[in-house]
This record gives sequence, C-alpha cells and structure tokens, in this order.
Amino acid sequence: MSVIAAILLLISSFTHAGWNFLCKKACPPIAFFFVINTTGIICPLAILPLYLNKIELIPVTIWIFVVISGFFGNLYGSAFRFIPHR
Repeated sequence: MSVIAAILLLISSFTHAGWNFLCKKACPPIAFFFVINTTGIICPLAILPLYLNKIELIPVTIWIFVVISGFFGNLYGSAFRFIPHR
C-alpha cells in the first residue's frame, strides 16, 4: 500500500468515527445533517476540475454501482431520522 493510500485511509476512518460520534452523541437537528451532507458534496466537487477529462475513462458498471450506493446511502440517512434517540 502506498503512503498516500494509507494517509487517505486514516483520514477516512477518523472522519467516519467523528461523524458517528457527532451523530450519536445527541439528537442532532435536521440542519446538522444538511450541513454534513452539503460538505460531503462540496469537498469532492472542489477537485472535480482536476480530473474532468478522466471521467470518461470510468466504466459504466462503476457508475451503476455509484448510483446504487448513493441510493442506499440516502435511504439509510432518511431512515436514521426516524430512529428514536436517547
């Protein structure tokens, strides 16, 4: 594993742990989820212009998995609102 991959993996794991800590700490308002999801969209969009010419190299099957994953991620996020919190 390259050093960059290891660093990205560590950043991802700490971000995920922080997200879980903040969401499960108390009953966060819907505005909190809006800010988190908006940030999650804006951050990748910031680097999109650097790789815009490479998007066509991604196979269609990958895009299908991305769309399916996004659907189930949104379904989970929507269901999380209805779970009673302590």
